[in-house]
Amino acid sequence: MRLVGNLDPGDYGLASALPVDGAENPGSVKLPLDGSQLRQTNQFTLVVETDPASTELPRVNGVPVSAAQLGHVRPSADGQRERRSYYALPVHPGKNLIEFGREQVTLNYAGPTVRYEVTPLSAQADGSTPVRVRIRALDAAGLPAEQPTVTLRTSAEPLRPDARPGEVGYQLELHNGEGVLELRPQITPTALRLELLRDQQVSEFRVDVRPGGAALGVGLVSAAVGLGGTLPLAQRLHVQARAYYEGPLAGGQLYVAADSAGLPREDSGKARGLTYGDSSSEAVPLRGSDPVAALYEHPAFRVAYRDQEVPVNVVPLPGRMTALSASTKGNVRVSGFAALLPGDLVQAQVLRPDGTRLLRLGQEDIAPASETLTVVTRDAQTGTELGRRVLTRGVEYVLDERTGIVSLAQPLDATDAELHRVEVLASYRLSAPLPGARPLRRAGRGGDAQRRFGVAAVSLDGRGTIGAAGELRRGGLQVSGRALLSGGVQAEAALDGHWRSSDALSVRAHYQDEAYQGLGKGEAGLRASGRYQVMLGERLGAALDATYQRAPSKQGSDEQDGGGQGEVGALLTYRAQPWTVGGGLRWGFGSRSGLSAAGQLGYEGKQVSLSVTHSQPLSGTVRPTSDFKVAYRLTPHAALALTDHYVWGDAHSAALTLDTRLGNVNYAVAYELPGAGGAGNRARFGVSTSVPLGARTTLGLRGSALYDLQSGGSELGAGADLRWQGERAVATLGGDLAWRSGQLQAVVRGGVSGDLSERLNVSADATAELGARQGLKFGVGYAYRSAGFSSLGYGRYAGGSLGGSRPEASAGVSAEYRQGALTVRGGVDARALLSDPGSLTYQPSLGLRAELNARFSVGGWARALVQPASSQVLPGYGLEAGVQVLPGTWLSAGYNLAGFEGLPSAGLYTRPGAYLRLDVALDEGAGKKTGKAHRR
Repeated sequence: MRLVGNLDPGDYGLASALPVDGAENPGSVKLPLDGSQLRQTNQFTLVVETDPASTELPRVNGVPVSAAQLGHVRPSADGQRERRSYYALPVHPGKNLIEFGREQVTLNYAGPTVRYEVTPLSAQADGSTPVRVRIRALDAAGLPAEQPTVTLRTSAEPLRPDARPGEVGYQLELHNGEGVLELRPQITPTALRLELLRDQQVSEFRVDVRPGGAALGVGLVSAAVGLGGTLPLAQRLHVQARAYYEGPLAGGQLYVAADSAGLPREDSGKARGLTYGDSSSEAVPLRGSDPVAALYEHPAFRVAYRDQEVPVNVVPLPGRMTALSASTKGNVRVSGFAALLPGDLVQAQVLRPDGTRLLRLGQEDIAPASETLTVVTRDAQTGTELGRRVLTRGVEYVLDERTGIVSLAQPLDATDAELHRVEVLASYRLSAPLPGARPLRRAGRGGDAQRRFGVAAVSLDGRGTIGAAGELRRGGLQVSGRALLSGGVQAEAALDGHWRSSDALSVRAHYQDEAYQGLGKGEAGLRASGRYQVMLGERLGAALDATYQRAPSKQGSDEQDGGGQGEVGALLTYRAQPWTVGGGLRWGFGSRSGLSAAGQLGYEGKQVSLSVTHSQPLSGTVRPTSDFKVAYRLTPHAALALTDHYVWGDAHSAALTLDTRLGNVNYAVAYELPGAGGAGNRARFGVSTSVPLGARTTLGLRGSALYDLQSGGSELGAGADLRWQGERAVATLGGDLAWRSGQLQAVVRGGVSGDLSERLNVSADATAELGARQGLKFGVGYAYRSAGFSSLGYGRYAGGSLGGSRPEASAGVSAEYRQGALTVRGGVDARALLSDPGSLTYQPSLGLRAELNARFSVGGWARALVQPASSQVLPGYGLEAGVQVLPGTWLSAGYNLAGFEGLPSAGLYTRPGAYLRLDVALDEGAGKKTGKAHRR
């Protein structure tokens, strides 16, 4: 007999020895086995052997077993003793002690999960080994809990499919309370974020990916020179060089990348083909706006020159930048950076979401992969920053650099589920400088030192900002604050405390004077809010809250206090599950003052929760205010919630959300098919869904409303998403409606990708904008792969409001045939500007190469650039022969019968006449006796 299949290292790591049939303890207590684990039931069978005349009863956790539970009595195997079996004996979670006479055995019962244990099994940045993390669900006794799956979110990409795709979020399967999470290999050291959900609590973990330690190097130099002609040598000589190396150095790991044509950028949106017909993933280890980037990772410090988020946290910096940075590691951290910022850098541009999945940067021709989009949430009353999150390119959004239009996977509303303000900060570079922009680069430098308390000094674009920040955590208390100086002052502070499940304190304050001109500049004024709630007894509770805001005094205004407005309130509540009722008073002071009576009604059920609060003025000029929230739990981890805040006669805001504790995950593995990678599909037509409608379909819903009764202005938004996942296809459809400034806008986005056969994959996606702005953008593509033939094709259209100032259509087909030593490549690409009927231009190409033997090869090429409207045809064709003079070194000679001006493409020399080209490929083994460089 033989076994056929694949051995999964993850399953092997979870394997344990099988119990031996008939195994028993050696003493009088035969079963259960000492130290064994009880699962799926809280009752067990106890088997003891004793003298037939004995009346002693065994004890479980100190309590004698009832004689009524004796179910079976028979002689022992040797016939000298009596074997007694007691059935349905109860246990409690954790360790259970079983005693009989002087003998003791323990039985473990898996209780509910109270905590998680995360252990990295393999976390090396070698670019090929998956990051493997063991996750254990433990009960109160520290024993493996009985839990079939765990819901999680991670900053890296999972490799295995969702264990339960019909449930919200990403599920990892657990066996005996333990599972192994596999993530995509990392190419450079980093810190991965891992969040695990238990009931409604989120546990956060950090997994440090260390340097791999191995040496890897690859390089390519190609130099072509034209022979003869009247052009100077500088115009006839073309040199391309690129190299990458990583390896150990002085106790750390060095990473270096260089490219004479500029370092590569990610192609998350599949700039040419929409699908490549495989499940490969792309990652660029080092990026930067210069031809060289480097990183040195040491256990005690890090030094880098690359495109990065610089290691200065005290002062808010505008996105990523190519900078030289250094930082130490450990409890006390000192870091600094220096950068020359390009004159066409746009910093911290504020974009206000309109409830759709489209954002417009307001500029076109954005430099590829230069953008940073950060979602910032601010307190609705004080403007204090509550949190910020950098969106991941190709995961949460796709940017069309030509038009400056951002397509989001998840639409953004102007407010979140708690009615806090949401804005997007955009920083990016332009492919061409702005009119009047300085060509010189602007200096940026700074540094900070931190150990719970940090200081920093940053100079950016000739303006300096000095800052200090600190954080203190003691038990359930957390205090944080920050102060910035730059011509003026900006300061903010936060205090949060949780002592019991029902007692909480929260205070926020933000101040900025009008003279402040530094980083993170916002609205001037003072804004503060606070809330304290406490249980006074088993059912009686109290809550105190206060708000205050004051804007700077306007010159010539009669309001000497600068428009200050505040309010304090007190509320007593009584709980009689599932109901809560309360009453209290509120006092307003400032520009609007007076006394109000407040009332509250709440209901908390298993599926439905409701809260209504209203304050009614008794005197003065304060306005009536109502707050309403209702939530319906669709699944254990997702709820449909409606939140409404209404100031009578003034303003109205509301939000409809599908809330999950971990948010909506959008991993590439959910879009992967047998013949197509998931990253490209997700980037182009991914949607945000959180509620299962069936085994293959999930749904997402949202909505928002803002209304100013004084001005009559209103903003409304609503949307829905659907995603369907089959075995060989995936499809999505999402729609948004937004009403703003009296205009209705709609956005519809969808896509489909599927395998028509084992060799052919097709894909299509489209986005349409309807209403005040009208536009359409769509793309179709295919990929065919077989042993000797492969082909890719695509077609794109972008018109109307989604085409920018230059709407266009493009298409292309490419193919390769490989048979033995013969390789033939061909293709055609076409492009047309929709506003210019005569702009249609296409370029057919054909290439052939034959390997005569291990050292000699011959080939030819033909290419033409054709524009029918102008009757312009630029042809080029030639022949070439090459010889391998050394391992990894090729010398080629060719003659172009026709040619044209242009940069070489993939080492192709296109000028007419004769030429020579030298290609040298090296790797980390070059120069060693055992190493062999080879042509790549």
